[in-house]
Amino acid sequence: MKAIANPKNVYKELGYIFKSLYRKYVKEKEDHYITKSGVNDYLAYLKDLLNIDYTITSHSLRKTWGYTVYKKTHNIALVMKALNHTPEAVTLRYVCIEQEQLDDTYLSFEI
Repeated sequence: MKAIANPKNVYKELGYIFKSLYRKYVKEKEDHYITKSGVNDYLAYLKDLLNIDYTITSHSLRKTWGYTVYKKTHNIALVMKALNHTPEAVTLRYVCIEQEQLDDTYLSFEI
């Protein structure tokens, strides 16, 4: 994957993940986003279609992304910045990382 020059403009270089299929945008080949409520509606539709028994929202995707980045990098500062959180404890609780998991991680590394 190529490096993005300006991460804040990632959508301009790669396009939106959830693209609008509104006729006007498709006809004009314009890359336009779906609103958060539109994404949530579609995720609710998929939840019913797949017989999933728990709620899935756009917020679920955000939390899952934060959890995955943390588990892969163990860089809580990176996750905090990306999620716009201030205290480390808030971010750890948000991505469901328990103190026990952190202790196990720290103990598994020898210097």
